[in-house]
Amino acid sequence: MCGIIGFQGRIANDALDSGIRAIGHRGPDDNGRFFDEPAGVALGQTRLSIIDLSPLGHQPMADPSGQVHLVFNGEIYNYRELRAELEAKGHSFKGHSDTEVLLHMYLEVGDAMLPRLNGIFGLAIWDSRSRRMLVARDALGVKPIYFAETARGFAFCSELKGLLKLEPDLRRLDFAALDRYLTFLWCPGEGTPLEGVRKVLPGEALEVVDGKIARRWTWYQLPAFRGVQPDLGERDAIAGTERAVRAAVHRQMVADVPVGAFLSGGLDSSAVVAFARELNPDIRCFTI
Repeated sequence: MCGIIGFQGRIANDALDSGIRAIGHRGPDDNGRFFDEPAGVALGQTRLSIIDLSPLGHQPMADPSGQVHLVFNGEIYNYRELRAELEAKGHSFKGHSDTEVLLHMYLEVGDAMLPRLNGIFGLAIWDSRSRRMLVARDALGVKPIYFAETARGFAFCSELKGLLKLEPDLRRLDFAALDRYLTFLWCPGEGTPLEGVRKVLPGEALEVVDGKIARRWTWYQLPAFRGVQPDLGERDAIAGTERAVRAAVHRQMVADVPVGAFLSGGLDSSAVVAFARELNPDIRCFTI
């Protein structure tokens, strides 16, 4: 878990440091900041090091020309395949982080990279060449991004407390959103407990220009259910489910630090550990 934060607009640069401190618990290993003062842009990140523990994984990360900067929270499970594809096209890499692969994917195909990513992420990319910012969230919305669009500009953060350091005047409560949270134990849609703050929705992306949202679109939608194959037998259904779960677990075990499991005692976590042990027989498990 890392944290990202940033803005474009008339927001004081020292507010970014306050926001980074507010979300410091998300990334105790490292933090960084980037400013493009003529454009009124700032990006910050707090890092929990999982892949490439070296300084080469530091964020915000810049492309070789110094014109594109990225902050990223999450993990890209197919980054090795994407890296091999990019290297075949002439891209060279300094480290071995998935963050650097993301940056080069953007350089290669731009926003079209989003459907190519298999993973969980919240990201923001400032492209000074086109003077636009891309903010995007993973397909199922595992990683959060909160944002606000005010008279002073556009601001975003992984947590509300960090966003309030950038825009302190956003403290009016949204009672309808609170009612939905207390009713459903979560708040459907883009609403948040604060009236002026919204969520980037799962599988959604924003394009920000001059401190305003110029475009907002959904890059991913859940596939439509077409029904069970009439000739699919029980044995084939079980085998197919096993293959899918095994692939999902194995691809999520890529890390440069030890991987463990938190067991609830139910079928889900037990099945995950059963497949994880195929790659790591000594995986450590914890429960309460």
